[in-house]
Amino acid sequence: MSIPTQDHQRYHLVDLIRFIAAMMVLMYHYTASGIGNVMNDRYKLLATKDLYPEFFWFTKYGFLGVHLFFMISGFVILASALNRSAIEFAISRGTRLYPSYWVAVIFTTGVLFVFLGSDFDVTLTDFLANMTLLNDYVGITDIDPVYWTLHAELQFYGCVFLLILLGVVQHYRIWLSVWIVLTICYAVFRQPFFMPWFISPAYSSYFIAGAVFYLATKDGFRAFHIVMLVTSLALGLFYIFPQTDEYIQGHQLRDQLITSAMIISFYTLFLLIASGRLSIRRSAKVALLGALTYPLYLTHHVAGRYLIDYLDPIMNKYVILFGLIVAALLVAYVITELIDRRFAGFLRKVLTRLLVPRRSDAGHLSDTSS
Repeated sequence: MSIPTQDHQRYHLVDLIRFIAAMMVLMYHYTASGIGNVMNDRYKLLATKDLYPEFFWFTKYGFLGVHLFFMISGFVILASALNRSAIEFAISRGTRLYPSYWVAVIFTTGVLFVFLGSDFDVTLTDFLANMTLLNDYVGITDIDPVYWTLHAELQFYGCVFLLILLGVVQHYRIWLSVWIVLTICYAVFRQPFFMPWFISPAYSSYFIAGAVFYLATKDGFRAFHIVMLVTSLALGLFYIFPQTDEYIQGHQLRDQLITSAMIISFYTLFLLIASGRLSIRRSAKVALLGALTYPLYLTHHVAGRYLIDYLDPIMNKYVILFGLIVAALLVAYVITELIDRRFAGFLRKVLTRLLVPRRSDAGHLSDTSS
């Protein structure tokens, strides 16, 4: 099944937004974080918010790039799920998620080994558990704190996989309604208590919104879509206050208002995309930026924070920042070319050939979406 040109343009714009979201998170970590510790309680990192106060006033909102990621994920994953069997979806998502992640875990563990020296305390059990992305279920800390978002993504993929397997993914009005009702119940009553084991209650609204925006690209904005979007936005605004408190040290009411306004702006952005009012022409450069996003997100944090800590006494802070951004992009490019496009692409083809029955109409969305 081919995708109309306008849909191609919409997804191409989503690639650009995805890259912007990754840079928001990167700048938050490099210029707006507090005194951090990564996997090790004995080694405290510099407070980059104090090192770069001239950037802090706006990069402190960069943590909202994660919210944008989740909305993008809801948009593209539902598009992918509606055109695949359960096994095709599992192969697509697994080969997209894991190969680059495995390289990132190895890379980050190596960085910690170099910088921590005798304080290095990542055990083999920690390492292997992190490689599965299921370590949170057995109480093992992420080697890089940013991996918490991957747990949320994996839960979302798992739920979508089950919907496809049960043959109900097409009945999206039903399961989206059930999902948002459960999210409301958890926000108000903390019930069902087991919901966090299956999907993140605090971030469900963004997955739901992304999925509904995708559906609106197909069906137009109808009453169902509007009700779901207004409700999910209300949930997002409900949770953004404690999230602002968590991510912005010394926050003020103004910060709460700005983060709320930014969440509304994300909805507005996707409203323009879904309605066809906003798109861009296809570009190889934008496609590359979209491809770089995932490995950039995976590898920038630990290496960057430790290098800032190490280089600050001996180098100009702006040279450090610029150099780290360039280095992070180069590392992401190498992983994209060698792992995501070659190894993961090869693995995807092999698994598809072995596990998926051949069919003449097996067209679906590109696996560059995350």
